[in-house]
Amino acid sequence: MLDWIRQHENILWALGIFSIICFLVSLVVIPWLVIRLPRDHFVRRGRVPVQAVYSTRQMVWFVVKNTVGMVFVFTGVAMLVLPGQGILTILIGVGLMDFPGKHRFERMVLRQGSVLRAMNWLREKAGREPLQQDEPEM
Repeated sequence: MLDWIRQHENILWALGIFSIICFLVSLVVIPWLVIRLPRDHFVRRGRVPVQAVYSTRQMVWFVVKNTVGMVFVFTGVAMLVLPGQGILTILIGVGLMDFPGKHRFERMVLRQGSVLRAMNWLREKAGREPLQQDEPEM
């Protein structure tokens, strides 16, 4: 085991540094994003009409937003085993991405009492109203 650690020392250092950076960034970015969410962000919305033609700016924004969302999701998954706010990071990443079933997935995660309590606790500390939530579907 010690031989394996010595052989992969650089990788282990890189993972350790990555873990610390993710943890520190999540302590700042996640609360900032949760506080700035509109109160009704997770309330069921109607379908957004699909455009047939997108401008170059819209396509670039779509790609950038989804790429940043994927980075948040992957970082959140890493934080499930490394220090950090994994579930909240995943939820923020999913919120940035566009895919079928996104709103249903967000509501499912938000129904986990600890996630909603954590988000509303952050909002309360910042003087913001708690997030509204849909009623569970029967």
